Amino acid sequence: MKVLVAGGNSVLGCYVVRHLIDHGYQVFALSQHPEQDNPLAIPLALQDEYMAGKFDAVICCARPVMAPYAQEKQAPDFSVLMDSIERFAKPDARKLYTSGIEVFGCADECSPDELQFEPLSAAEKEVPVLEKVIKLGWTPVFVPTLVYGGHECPIHTSLNRRESLRIPVLIPSSGLYYAAHLDDLAAFHVTLIEKETLAPFYFLAEEKRYSPENLADLLVKYGWAEGVKCLSLPSFLKQYGQEVLEVETMNVSVPISPDFEPRHSLSSYLSQTRITPAHDHP
Repeated sequence: MKVLVAGGNSVLGCYVVRHLIDHGYQVFALSQHPEQDNPLAIPLALQDEYMAGKFDAVICCARPVMAPYAQEKQAPDFSVLMDSIERFAKPDARKLYTSGIEVFGCADECSPDELQFEPLSAAEKEVPVLEKVIKLGWTPVFVPTLVYGGHECPIHTSLNRRESLRIPVLIPSSGLYYAAHLDDLAAFHVTLIEKETLAPFYFLAEEKRYSPENLADLLVKYGWAEGVKCLSLPSFLKQYGQEVLEVETMNVSVPISPDFEPRHSLSSYLSQTRITPAHDHP
């Protein structure tokens, strides 16, 4: 069975590729920048015609990555490429489009029956792409703001890139983050391409949510960070801007798909994983 992964070198895409290979699938990755190709997958150029209509499943891992602990500053942009990606799929292929909960970030609650997008400003461009792929028969899969796990854990990577290991937190802290381990998310993508029938859409996340303040306290408690820097609203806006403020204060409740049964939890992961934190820069 042939599977094509677009965004196979993204944080989540790397895990999806590995899990598919572990399950015996022949995995191709859409290659736009050869120097960045996922070495585990067979590269496929967008202009290749000989593989058109040959894939049993196509997965687009193009979710926006905007969390404070994200490894990527910018997600892969497939908005102008979906028609080209679409042509690689067989007529009856399973097609998954992975996006982020941020496209509902201005809402208080998401309906379990229909999608009503209320995006954060940083996710506005994702909405027309989602509307397009849904019309083309893709199944959207929404993953959390906060993803973690693996040898290059996005949380650890982000913390090591900071000038200081004191975590900035808006006080009072009103947002709530969903979280999920990358292995749990990737494993469920494999499950979805193997299921006989799919729901119209999926929300994947652990049940427990974390405020930015709670999360920062956990990072300090378990040795991932050295302290918390409390900021007022004017100070936070001045330092980080409106888009980051929207992520910091996002508090949307989503209907987590009952089929998603994560094996990990963020709090356990932080408590059990030993890291070597970077030192504060002078």
